[in-house]
Amino acid sequence: MFSLQPADFELAPVMIMFLIMLAAMLQDDVTCTTVGVFAANGNLSLPMAWSACFVGTLLGDLMWFTLARSCGPGLMSRLPLKWVITPLQLDRATAFIDRYGAVAIFVCRFMPGIRTPLQIVIGAVNQNLARAVSLFAMAAVVYTLLIFGLCRVFRNTMSLLGTFEEYGQPALLVAMIAVLIVLWLGRRVIETFDGK
Repeated sequence: MFSLQPADFELAPVMIMFLIMLAAMLQDDVTCTTVGVFAANGNLSLPMAWSACFVGTLLGDLMWFTLARSCGPGLMSRLPLKWVITPLQLDRATAFIDRYGAVAIFVCRFMPGIRTPLQIVIGAVNQNLARAVSLFAMAAVVYTLLIFGLCRVFRNTMSLLGTFEEYGQPALLVAMIAVLIVLWLGRRVIETFDGK
């Protein structure tokens, strides 16, 4: 009699990497965190898992950037975007990307709410393709290493919940203060650049 065994459903490592890359292209935050936890617990090869997440994250970023680069300028001069984006706004966006493009590319990788819109704007007005691609790659390396490192530190969910119950409120207060300091420092950096 025919019966299915769990071994019948095992996927080849190349197929696993491909699926991780595809998932990271579509939803990088959830994919990198999930795969990072699996790798931290020894369920996936760490180099394989990280490589797949890095490539998928980078390809996802470059997909939006390239789409905007190829279609953006033409679309912005047509209706209905022509009604929404004035030539003055486009000039201001271009000046901002020319001045802060490197910082914007790197920082947007860590800001899920504005990541894709900023990547689209950068793609639509950016002139230096090689520089943008190298910055997207560096940001993806740092991002995926950070996610995988945090997953390694907090791989045991139960101990994480216990730690949160014991130290959660003070940790949230410290995190809020740290975010405010980072925002203040970012504002100071931008003011410094504007002063030059």
